[in-house]
Amino acid sequence: MGLAFLQNIGGGELIWIVLLIALLFGAKRIPDVARALGRSLGEFKKGKAEAEREAAEEEKRRNGRETPKYDQDERSGSDRGEKGS
Repeated sequence: MGLAFLQNIGGGELIWIVLLIALLFGAKRIPDVARALGRSLGEFKKGKAEAEREAAEEEKRRNGRETPKYDQDERSGSDRGEKGS
């Protein structure tokens, strides 16, 4: 998973991260930034789910389609012993 590194963050490191974010964006803008981040993440997940659904449908269409069956005569004349002119 992409967020596996978060398992190694302790309380002290988390406090430093929150303070750094507060310094960068200001305490009043933190809710707005968090809201925008949440919306972006939601849109990303929707897009990912849609892409996976479309890929599954395409795979289903490919697997469901039969390969065309050719007549023995159309494949090659060499199977019947014919020689070219």
